[in-house]
Amino acid sequence: MARRRRATKRPSAQRDIVECALFIAEDKPSAGERFLDAVEATVQFLAEHPHTGRVQDFGNPQLEGLRCRPVKGFKKFLIFYFPTTEGIDVFHVYHGARDLPALFDVDEGG
Repeated sequence: MARRRRATKRPSAQRDIVECALFIAEDKPSAGERFLDAVEATVQFLAEHPHTGRVQDFGNPQLEGLRCRPVKGFKKFLIFYFPTTEGIDVFHVYHGARDLPALFDVDEGG
């Protein structure tokens, strides 16, 4: 039987997920809950298929190998992660309309 791959979330990603869910829930509380479920489902999918996301290049060598994929059902929200030998390491979750290059220019450590 195949071993289940792991997804770890950095504290920065955990904060991002909560902030995004609260933002969504301001207009519709049930959508905030659906977002949390969708993030978990997307993260588990990515753990099993870590190379399906798009490679990102923000010009920061410390972020080499960073990939992103939209949250299923919430395509404007992006999961940024690193593939690992065990699965994935979720770095951040951001709304795609944010100034992503600026965010990744200053946030190197998660």
